[in-house]
Amino acid sequence: ADRLHGARASEPARKILEDMAEQGYDIPSGLGNGCVASCLGNGPGGKHDGFGGVDCALAMLSAMEDSPEGSAMITADTY
Repeated sequence: ADRLHGARASEPARKILEDMAEQGYDIPSGLGNGCVASCLGNGPGGKHDGFGGVDCALAMLSAMEDSPEGSAMITADTY
């Protein structure tokens, strides 16, 4: 199993993004978009141990939208 992708592996990154947004820090575009993509796993329908990371990805998107830069940093591919 690829332990670097999927919901469980993404939880620490989700928390960091949420903390950054709450403290008023800008989330770098590459970091935020990369975290969301990794959360969902590799390729179409990417999963980690049979489970997708949709909930975690949505929480990360919410944190990115709540950051000072807002949704301007979120790419169309991330949505």
